[in-house]
Amino acid sequence: MPKSSYPKTIEERAKLYLHCMVEIKERLRLVEGACAADTAPLFKNEICSLQFRHICELIAIACLAAQGDFKTQRAFREAYSPALIFNALREIFPFFFPQPSTVTYTPAEGSNPARHHVAANTKGDAYGEQDIIKLWGRAGNDLHRASVDKYLKATFGKPPTLEPIAKHVLGLVRLLETHLIPIGTPETSLLLDVRLVGDEEENVVANFLTLDRNKSTISLATYRSKLVGR
Repeated sequence: MPKSSYPKTIEERAKLYLHCMVEIKERLRLVEGACAADTAPLFKNEICSLQFRHICELIAIACLAAQGDFKTQRAFREAYSPALIFNALREIFPFFFPQPSTVTYTPAEGSNPARHHVAANTKGDAYGEQDIIKLWGRAGNDLHRASVDKYLKATFGKPPTLEPIAKHVLGLVRLLETHLIPIGTPETSLLLDVRLVGDEEENVVANFLTLDRNKSTISLATYRSKLVGR
């Protein structure tokens, strides 16, 4: 088995980002399945909290894949806390976080060609950076019942309400279902237009828009990916 390595090229960063999105989509499926399962609210909440914890960390890793300098920043290689990763990234890339977007399609009419218009940051109910940090902390608190006092309260106290789960799912889906993320250098950069909702085969779809500012050109490539083994 070949040894894993940190992404070096813009394309490698983009593909790692896409893989994180695929895994997030699968974990959201697990949340949906847990909520529909015939089991106690305590266990539903814990299963969902575990998935939310992983999803928040995957968002941080995805941002890191897009923007991070793995070679010189030790924190980028070893940190897993979204807050630590986001704070480190912000110092280098102020616009590192995914931008939830809305796509409007205008069909061709007469001599006017068909157009796709993408408007970023248009969803008020999408989770933002601070929401991800808070969700990661809450999920960890729900999962850790090490003390006797906390165990007794969680086990014999009032069952957890499941309403927040639906709110978290909505916020995460609205953030990631269609979003933009920039990758690369000032001279040659890649803008990912990611569609978590996928296609007819339920792939996650990403349009790679490569911008060459020196040549004033834009090239487009579309990638589709889903979790291996489905």
